[in-house]
Amino acid sequence: MKKYIPFILLWIAFDMQGCSGEILGQETPIEDTLAPEVMVFQPANEQTYGLGDSIALEMDVSENFKLHDIFVELKKSSDDEVLWDYYVHSHLKSYSVREVIPVGLLSKGTYVLLIESRDHDYNTTNVLRTFTIE
Repeated sequence: MKKYIPFILLWIAFDMQGCSGEILGQETPIEDTLAPEVMVFQPANEQTYGLGDSIALEMDVSENFKLHDIFVELKKSSDDEVLWDYYVHSHLKSYSVREVIPVGLLSKGTYVLLIESRDHDYNTTNVLRTFTIE
């Protein structure tokens, strides 16, 4: 058991760093002023789907230091009720999302997909996509 103590202490030291954005051993953290870059491939903005069509969510998010989180919310344009959401807490420099939006939740109408990505300094990028189901 004693042989694992150095590994446990090292793990605790890294875990205590958490989401602070600081680099271990660095007295002054680097201030990040650039927001994450969000590239949405699907759905295309203002795309039209048929009732029951598969709707893909495909996007890549990248950050110059470390990402913090990615939020996605799907709402009908006529109200604020969230019909579907997706959340990732990531410390990577890049993250790819490949999901299928469950079409059973959707009826005919116009929908809004709000995508938000933040880094550890709370620099935020928002992307809005609208699509219609006929």
